[in-house]
Amino acid sequence: MQEKIIIIKKNQEIIHQDFNLNEKVYETIKKQCNGDNDILILCQHQACYFDETFYQLKNRVSINEDLIIVVESLCETVQQFQYFQKQQLEQIYQTPQEQTQDIQQSVNQTKINSQIQEQKLQNKTNEKLLGIVTEIKKTYFVSQSNICESEIQYGSNNQSNATSIVETCFLCNNLVEKSIQLECCHKYHEECLESLFYSQLQNQSKVLHCLCSKQQYASALKLIKDEGSQMLLKHKLLQNQLNGIIQNYKLAKCQKPTCYFYYNWNKKLNQETSFCPLCLN
Repeated sequence: MQEKIIIIKKNQEIIHQDFNLNEKVYETIKKQCNGDNDILILCQHQACYFDETFYQLKNRVSINEDLIIVVESLCETVQQFQYFQKQQLEQIYQTPQEQTQDIQQSVNQTKINSQIQEQKLQNKTNEKLLGIVTEIKKTYFVSQSNICESEIQYGSNNQSNATSIVETCFLCNNLVEKSIQLECCHKYHEECLESLFYSQLQNQSKVLHCLCSKQQYASALKLIKDEGSQMLLKHKLLQNQLNGIIQNYKLAKCQKPTCYFYYNWNKKLNQETSFCPLCLN
């Protein structure tokens, strides 16, 4: 069975002629290249197998049109691959000093960003608390579901008095238009809830609470839309919980600054250093 096949040789010479599909690709191409053994045969960016026929190659690359075969230098391809592999290994196996410097720079930048975000949140919290302290606290009687309700009373003169129960923030007692409701049904301004959680975490609290003392799940932080504030609060919550575990189980930390490995200190082993197994090498 004959079929037209296009062959692009190493010197960019193009051959376009009929070949028997049952012939082996390597043997045929080698003849076309005057017995050159330094050949790598590619079709659709896939390498041809050594004992593969034109028919098998065409079926494997799933092509219905004429086969286009590219012939490249096997030695040059291997050299290029080895050079690329060497560059990859050099990047992976950097000197410990370079690795430490890169990690330390990343840690320092993260700390700076966290400090900036924490300062912004601290200022916002101080402003909110100052406003609450200086403002006269108003009292509203709000239903448990916090739904706006109305009560109409009729007097003897057929005139009515309407008393409305309105939604207010559980922290600052100001009116709420767009509120965040916790599981206990209390509603907050987003900034008020942010300030409440921040003040709790600053006091090393390991859990979040509403002002009514109802414990909240950590997922309540997802109600805060500001991504920077949300990430900072999540980080402080996890840090407080980690500190609690360290205190309860009396864990020790690896002495290497960039390592966050904790372990249970065993005095019976009489360890001379407090480096973790990962940092001993």
